[in-house]
Amino acid sequence: TEDKLRTVIWDFCGEPIPDNLLADLDLLVDTISHYGDQVKELSKLLQPSEIEAVSLRARGLLKTRSFPYPKKNSRPYPWPPV
Repeated sequence: TEDKLRTVIWDFCGEPIPDNLLADLDLLVDTISHYGDQVKELSKLLQPSEIEAVSLRARGLLKTRSFPYPKKNSRPYPWPPV
């Protein structure tokens, strides 16, 4: 649930998310909203608040239809360096 987006693929910032990936995100949001068997399995690994955070993030990506930019005033890479 912590806002700590970190990735090694910042090269894709702002680019459109391919339709096949958007379809997967849409299916994920739908599955979570109907709390099916897959979510029951997922809840063995994640807390309810974490599942909701995944759903919110997926909904945001569906809305923008593009890969996100890192937030300003944040560190978009793991710290401290290893």
